[in-house]
Amino acid sequence: MKIAFPSLSDLPLTCLRVTLMRCKSVDLHPLLERWNYLPSSVLLNWKTLPHGMKSLIVSEVMKLCQQMQIKLEDAALLDLMYHQMNGTGTWKVYKMVEELDKDKVLNADSLQQSLYQSLSKLYNTSVTVNIFDGALWCRIMITEYNSSRNMYQLNISFLVYYPTLPIIIVKYLKDPLLGVVMEEILDFMGFSDYKRMQLSGKDVSSLATMALNNFSKTKSSVLLKHRKKRKVTDIWEGDDRIVSEQKNHKERKEEIIETFLGQEEVPILENINISMRYPNDDKFRGFNSKVQLSGPHVLEGLRDMIETEKIQHTLPAYLSQLLILGRDHIILGCS
Repeated sequence: MKIAFPSLSDLPLTCLRVTLMRCKSVDLHPLLERWNYLPSSVLLNWKTLPHGMKSLIVSEVMKLCQQMQIKLEDAALLDLMYHQMNGTGTWKVYKMVEELDKDKVLNADSLQQSLYQSLSKLYNTSVTVNIFDGALWCRIMITEYNSSRNMYQLNISFLVYYPTLPIIIVKYLKDPLLGVVMEEILDFMGFSDYKRMQLSGKDVSSLATMALNNFSKTKSSVLLKHRKKRKVTDIWEGDDRIVSEQKNHKERKEEIIETFLGQEEVPILENINISMRYPNDDKFRGFNSKVQLSGPHVLEGLRDMIETEKIQHTLPAYLSQLLILGRDHIILGCS
């Protein structure tokens, strides 16, 4: 994520303004409350304002923070909290391999210090780390001067680390910075190497859940933000005019759902890509084909299609194992 601004003295307020303008109206007050930087009396007055008054609230926040001489670390923390709540962009998952040191002591302070010491040798940098939903969240900001535009430029990236999982989830992090950060992370976590998993999306807890399921070969929902037993309500239940479907038919449908997704909340994936590759041989004319399932919640959409009988047959094995594959890209066929 890149941001341009004219002067270093504008940096804290620039970061603050960008975060506030990106935040949805409905999320603005909860974000400011969690930030806990502004006086509670001021927040209480703003709470009564309608969501359509976002521009007024943003203007007042900017004025108040300017008067309070907001520091860069405070503005950076607000931005990190915004991305923890919602944010934009796509997260990618990297798996750590070949664990070397199982006795590493890992916490927010040590991660922040480790990354800052490493990156500050190469960049004008700021590192912010906090704990959210059982994971270490890190915001890395690199400040550079663009002489052709006579402007300063910010490159902001994020990473998330679950202490119980050998993965790093990153956003807006590209080479060469990716390589520098990952080398430091490897040393910090006690691993020797890393590799990209074929897994990406907009919901961090869902990606962590997919990775956990892949490692444990179970269909768990323990890391999801909102875990609850999912219930399907029949709005016609008890209506004598409606004839219920046959019991064995209903049980069969429930069996398909249970095998495929279970009854718990499922991870959020926006895309599932299926590639089919079959080469030519003396008996078969080969072909390549790609199918993409897209939507705000593809797995839940598939469940709904089964429940409403738009899908009436047993799902292919590769889809029924999707929750433990640890990937959103499936390749079928032969080489």
